[in-house]
Amino acid sequence: MLEIKKKMLLSAAEGICRRDLIGMFVNKDGNVECVYDEVKSVSPNAFTAVSNRFKEILEFHTFEGATILDPTCGYGLWWKAIDRTRYNITLSDKYDFGQNIISDFRNLDMYKSFDMVVFDPPYMFGCIKSDDPLKDVYQGYSQSYDELIGYARGANINFSKLLKENGKLIYKCSDQYNVLERKFYPHHITIVNEMSNFELIDIVLFIYHRVSPTAYQVKNRPSSIINYTYFLIFKVREKEA
Repeated sequence: MLEIKKKMLLSAAEGICRRDLIGMFVNKDGNVECVYDEVKSVSPNAFTAVSNRFKEILEFHTFEGATILDPTCGYGLWWKAIDRTRYNITLSDKYDFGQNIISDFRNLDMYKSFDMVVFDPPYMFGCIKSDDPLKDVYQGYSQSYDELIGYARGANINFSKLLKENGKLIYKCSDQYNVLERKFYPHHITIVNEMSNFELIDIVLFIYHRVSPTAYQVKNRPSSIINYTYFLIFKVREKEA
């Protein structure tokens, strides 16, 4: 599995140089195939652009009326571009943002199951001394690599219980280069390898064509700017009889 994921990362790097890589998947022969589009400009508002891509992924991988759980919803920014009347959405977070449920996702014990989970946890670590102005919006970051791995392991255990048969998980993440360590962390590979209760069925790589210039003015930034986002789409594995 790890060898295949490395091929994915290399293919993504090649795609950035040539064209806009809009998706990757593993075919029935176990080979990685890439889906490209012509390079085109996107909205100056990078979050709006990636939100619109999320909308497309959601429409492709689920259906109208689906029950969806967002267990790390924050201020609910992902759902701004979504017609929420089309889905039955439950919002949860361990901090109070005015959502339906206040709970750590690892402690959720729901009375119902879901067709889909949308998971956008902290995926950067070591930012405790950063003066990033958005850290209050996100309520901080992971402070260690072990904590980051804990999110993936918690998702693997709990979401497989909360999802219906053939239910899907959208796991958003990015890779990280830790400046202090001079080390690259391919988080998307680590996450895929931790999700033993799930089958990876699709990958969408969103490339940002514009990054706010203020992002490079953050003092004491311990990590580089990552100009892309992964949407890893999983399906619950069939339970053994």
